[in-house]
Amino acid sequence: MKTIYNKLLFLLLMLPFSVLAQSTVEGVVVDSKTKQPLPGVNVIVQGTQSGTSTDFDGKFKLAKLKKGDKLVFSFIGYKNETIVFENQKTLTVSLSEESNLLQEVVVQVGYGAVKKKDATGAVEVLTTKEMNKGYISNVEGLLNGRAAGVVVTQGGSPGAGAAIRIRGESSLYANNDPLVVIDGVPTANGINSINPNDIETISVLKDASSTAIYGNRASGGVILITTKKGAKGDLKVTASTTFTVNTLAKKLNTTSADDFRAFMTNPANIAQYNIDPARVARLGTASTDWQKEIYRRTDFVDNNFAFRGNLFGKVPARLSLGNTYQEGLRLTDSYNRNTMSANLSPSFFDDHLKFRVNANFANEGNRFAPGVEGTALRFDPTQPVYDASSPFGGFFEYRNGNTLTANATRNPVATLLQTNNVGTNNRVFGNIETDYKFHFFPALRAIVNLGFDQQNGHGSNYMPSNAASAPSNNNIPYGLMQNYTQLKRTKLFDSYFNYNKMHGDFNVDVTAGYSYQIYQGNSFDTSNTLQPAWSSLYPAGGTSYIDTPYVLIGYFGRSILTYKNKLIFTANFRRDGSSRFAKEHRWLNTPGFALAWKVKEDFFKDNKTITDLKLRIGYGVNGQQNVSDPSFRNYYLQQYAVGLNTNQYTFGNTSY
Repeated sequence: MKTIYNKLLFLLLMLPFSVLAQSTVEGVVVDSKTKQPLPGVNVIVQGTQSGTSTDFDGKFKLAKLKKGDKLVFSFIGYKNETIVFENQKTLTVSLSEESNLLQEVVVQVGYGAVKKKDATGAVEVLTTKEMNKGYISNVEGLLNGRAAGVVVTQGGSPGAGAAIRIRGESSLYANNDPLVVIDGVPTANGINSINPNDIETISVLKDASSTAIYGNRASGGVILITTKKGAKGDLKVTASTTFTVNTLAKKLNTTSADDFRAFMTNPANIAQYNIDPARVARLGTASTDWQKEIYRRTDFVDNNFAFRGNLFGKVPARLSLGNTYQEGLRLTDSYNRNTMSANLSPSFFDDHLKFRVNANFANEGNRFAPGVEGTALRFDPTQPVYDASSPFGGFFEYRNGNTLTANATRNPVATLLQTNNVGTNNRVFGNIETDYKFHFFPALRAIVNLGFDQQNGHGSNYMPSNAASAPSNNNIPYGLMQNYTQLKRTKLFDSYFNYNKMHGDFNVDVTAGYSYQIYQGNSFDTSNTLQPAWSSLYPAGGTSYIDTPYVLIGYFGRSILTYKNKLIFTANFRRDGSSRFAKEHRWLNTPGFALAWKVKEDFFKDNKTITDLKLRIGYGVNGQQNVSDPSFRNYYLQQYAVGLNTNQYTFGNTSY
């Protein structure tokens, strides 16, 4: 009995030591070359579910470690590093870039993804590392100058979208814009409302062999955007603020007020150019630089907050909030955008069943400034901006009392300040994707993607009755007031199967599925409610347009056959139907084929300079169902519009 008591006493004495044997380590993870901290690095205790990830400063902390535990540090684009825990209190871990990074970059190819080294078509992929940095207000700015064959022409006003052309124009009459797909959802509402800080990757499909799988919308190329997803580990918060100040770089050279007065009053010039003496008499005494008056210093402010980590301890999640405020060079030009994005990535049954939920909201507000550059270049520099005696809002205007001088140039500063053209757009878009890997047949996956994209816009354009640039009768302004609303909505249902498995020297990757998408919309505008005859012209209060919904249906398939990781053959096919066309012209078949040979594997396998070298050839067919104004949905039907009371035909002496 005494022996048993002694053993129990010994165990009790040793218990605190066994507890103390579990230690805590803190550390930082840095890039081996730059020594800069790496945020988001996964730190896992090998063989367990215990782990964390580094914060914004590359720091981490792990508790309940035992001597001999192996800590695995992993990060996309870097080699994994394994450290054996020997009761260290602190650690500094250096990660080296993966020399074969190109092979690991994943390219979205439409209803799936492949590694860049395995892509057979002309495909470009940009990750956050390759995207443009700094003063970026829209998604197009991330892409500008970063992809060969892709030309981005940015609009001049803040918040204005950009014209994107992939390998030039593809049609004389149809839409030349690329198809934009956000998290698997093709959208017709543009990408300007997306916060650039929410973008994870941008893939650009440039040739017909790779775009054929998108059928009758892909003649202008395809841009595939994936947003940032949730991550496992403890909650991390990131915040960033960007503030920039911009000024006009250069003005056009124009005649100064003194030179203009000297020219106009020179007797030789009066005789040679037959200058009207009345015009000379109207010269003013001011010296106004009209370019300087219509432009200003501009500010840009961009604030972003993101929360990333496990929700409820199990669900990888990400929530982001953003605000962008941008001023334009013109006095009244401005743009404000508020965004919110939520992403959930839960998985079940040992990752056999995965869900990806994306929900996004964007609120955009614009004040649109009219274009007055031409007016500013032509306006008399001897005249002042303001005139206290002017009945036109206190601005100088050419007038005879309260009547404007016919055909005279209007004051460009007054045009800017007296025009209040504002618009607001609210957009909600997102998707729920379900990915199930069959338990009894893990090589086969079933994917269902439900998408939704809706935007509601409304705005008004107002000019007071004392604005010289407003509509007028007999050179007496009566003002301008226009209101409009617009709704655009699209719904998507995609379902497809994917089979991927090695068979000897061959890897077989086959995808087949079905797609259904419907577009709906309507709009309303009031024209000018301050027009004296407006109530008789528009007895219903305005004009409504109810767009006929149109539907796109597609059956698609793709097979990728890889032999010994050297020869790759890809075949795409899609059969597309669009309700925009008559039944006999509604369907289009778009095949695509491509063959690639990894030359490096055979001739430059040990070469450290050449990272990737392929020879490829491709062929494809695609189309474009956006052949005219999108507000007219069914082109094969005759279009009728209700005419105004002023739209009449005259037969003899009678109007009908």
